[in-house]
Amino acid sequence: MKIKTKDRVYIQKYDAEFLIKTYEDPSFGIPDCVIAEIRGEENAHIMKANAGYSDYMFLVFKEPESKSWIMDQFYLVDYESYSKLSFQELWDLVGAKENEVYDSFNERILVWQSEIPSLNILRNTRANGLKFNFPEDYQGA
Repeated sequence: MKIKTKDRVYIQKYDAEFLIKTYEDPSFGIPDCVIAEIRGEENAHIMKANAGYSDYMFLVFKEPESKSWIMDQFYLVDYESYSKLSFQELWDLVGAKENEVYDSFNERILVWQSEIPSLNILRNTRANGLKFNFPEDYQGA
């Protein structure tokens, strides 16, 4: 999931881990600058944290090229676009995504490994009343 603020873009750790996994395959086209920021000093404490709640913590991106690329990726769910949907609307959307026919194998991977999990996380927050630990500079929470 991604969040945009005035000067920064954030993604959750589970999406960062997915980007690192797919980085080795050039057909996914993940830029070096994005990986550099994921592996950079500012995000190191999150990436080194044990799995669990840390998977939902947000990594920061400040470089213009990284921010632009992340915002252009449809499968990195934009919190603002889906945050107001109800549990049922999110449920229906996940079902539609699961049944959709995709143009390529890579597109299917992107949807199943990033987009659907993010939508399910949003759905679960509705069902369980959970709140995200949003970055300090995010005003939409």
